[in-house]
Amino acid sequence: MDRRLQLHDLLIDILGSRNVYFQPPDGSTVKYPCIIYSIDDIDINHANNKPYAHKTKYLIKLVDENIETSTKDKILLLSTCKFVDHYVSNNLHHFLFNIYF
Repeated sequence: MDRRLQLHDLLIDILGSRNVYFQPPDGSTVKYPCIIYSIDDIDINHANNKPYAHKTKYLIKLVDENIETSTKDKILLLSTCKFVDHYVSNNLHHFLFNIYF
């Protein structure tokens, strides 16, 4: 199975709903709470001037009305996950994380 699809299924399990969106286009209707994630970077390892391995870094955005949501703690338990930022927009809390997956 594609690694991104594995991450998608994992995020659905963590959120406890299907409100998980991969790179939704601007103007898309989303239901809250939700997780929106996108590719943030691809780290390529080289040897002998040739690429031999790569890791994809994703930006995960948890959007919730509740600042005390337990979902952020579940995301932080993921291996290689790092908290990046938090901000409030339209009375919704946005928690940003990076993860290599």
